[in-house]
Amino acid sequence: KVFEIVIQAGAILAVCWEYRERIASTFAGLTSDAKAQKFTLNLAIAFMPLAVLGLVTGLLLALSRGPEPVVVPDVQGKPTEEAQRVLAGAGLHGKTLYEVYSDTVEIGCVVSQRPYAGKVVKQGRLVDLVVSRGPKSVQVPALVGKSFSEAQELLKQSYLQVGRVRREASKQPADSILEQQPAAGKTVDRDSAVDLRVS
Repeated sequence: KVFEIVIQAGAILAVCWEYRERIASTFAGLTSDAKAQKFTLNLAIAFMPLAVLGLVTGLLLALSRGPEPVVVPDVQGKPTEEAQRVLAGAGLHGKTLYEVYSDTVEIGCVVSQRPYAGKVVKQGRLVDLVVSRGPKSVQVPALVGKSFSEAQELLKQSYLQVGRVRREASKQPADSILEQQPAAGKTVDRDSAVDLRVS
């Protein structure tokens, strides 16, 4: 980038030198005195390098400032994809650092961020995100009397899995849950299996 600026400045200087007579006549148009005209020519030629130098210096100073400062937005509690969009809109980059269990933040949402919300950083800064894996311990839902498909959906919503399924004849409606193990209301680890006895 700096090399390009220097090349452009050199081109400007070359053009100014090529048209120095015209520049001089522009400044000297107010006098017909040969001496004054020569003085004006020399003055114009002398100031051309200074003008180019000023241009280059200004551009280099502007580049040296680096990226503009921005305020880090608050993305805690937001789904990861939405958090990424919000950060990108502020000129920042979000990256999932790792995932943790959380009883308060929904699965796939941001638990914490660093730098924290409100901090002033430079554009392009990386923002680390810690994302929720959902709760570690969950309660087993009541499945007895539900249809098998309803039981599957309830277990999925509770971060549990269907375990062994045993089907047997009964007076209950076909495909309804007769018994479950562990029992409803028991606290178990997430992703635990629940065995079912089905009509």
